[in-house]
Amino acid sequence: MKQWQLEHFDHLNMNDFVNHPHRVLGLLWHPQKDYLSLRLTSLLDFLQKRKNTNRFLLMAAGRIFDPLGFASHFTIRFKILFQEIWQRKTDWDEELLPDIREKFEQWCSEASFLCELQIPRYALQCDSVNCPECEIHTFSDASIKAYGAVSYVTLRTFDKISVHLLASKSRVAPLKVLTLPRLELMGALLAVRLAKEVSRVLNEKISTTNYFWTDSTIALIWIQGLSNRWKVFVTNRVKEIQCLTDKDSWRHCPGKDNPSDLLTKGISADSLINCEKWWKGPSFLQEGNTFPVSNNVLLSDESAYLEELKPSERKTLTVILDNNLLNHILSVSNNFQKNLCVFSYIYRFINNCKRPSNKQIGPLRIM
Repeated sequence: MKQWQLEHFDHLNMNDFVNHPHRVLGLLWHPQKDYLSLRLTSLLDFLQKRKNTNRFLLMAAGRIFDPLGFASHFTIRFKILFQEIWQRKTDWDEELLPDIREKFEQWCSEASFLCELQIPRYALQCDSVNCPECEIHTFSDASIKAYGAVSYVTLRTFDKISVHLLASKSRVAPLKVLTLPRLELMGALLAVRLAKEVSRVLNEKISTTNYFWTDSTIALIWIQGLSNRWKVFVTNRVKEIQCLTDKDSWRHCPGKDNPSDLLTKGISADSLINCEKWWKGPSFLQEGNTFPVSNNVLLSDESAYLEELKPSERKTLTVILDNNLLNHILSVSNNFQKNLCVFSYIYRFINNCKRPSNKQIGPLRIM
């Protein structure tokens, strides 16, 4: 209450309030049109002091605050760039190498375009009378440099369908080289964790249904199969995915329709502003129930799938055969008459097998 008095909210001029942006949780809120934008004043002012050193590059990265990942496919370029510097093991205050400096300067020249981003503040445009069906669609993808995931909310009423970007996450690929299918699986796991947080927030307002999309047929087979069939790396991640999601909620998305593909390669800031696929997702989300058919998806590379199969366990069974029939029979009985009868039947059986046309039958007589 003391803070309320200090800010003098009780004497607030509504015209001034509506016509000026306000800082809200690290972002800028524009009440008049009810949209959010990124706060970039600190970053743009800092970039004016341009120093082409590793330290300056990292300090610039620390001035980007984008908690929901609205500009992730622009900032991922910065993360990839910093990883390249790390791999070359240069000192903090060394001059950037020519190829790194060129990429950094290009990134800096585009940063101002991010000020033009206008993100709708309220995505759940519904009321208690006309409450729509709410679906969360989360897409994942990976490249050799990065992997990421992006979530959209789709609201379906009887007369319209609206789609909004909710959040995204991106990660640079580990320094240890991994196969592309493994990176795709890591992207899928990132998608599951992102969707878990998004669902937790939205479920306080409205019930939701989750769908997950990947363009990797190999990762899809891993997720929809038995987790214990694969090697440890794949098994651990598949177990977590299957624990948090229903395997039937996973679907295949063609690569050209996958918006998370932008997270793995990065695009320019000016392209980001008008990128319909990024802000609204693939077109099929707005076309009713016309989802891509994912039945009978064929593997593009069967060898990559097979190499993750867990080696089958080999068990050795040793069988000791005792071919001394006489010793075996004598160990059962030491009665001479009984043993003589047994051997007689054995030899007659052998004789009958050798000469089936002249079989000896009937009771035996011991002379």
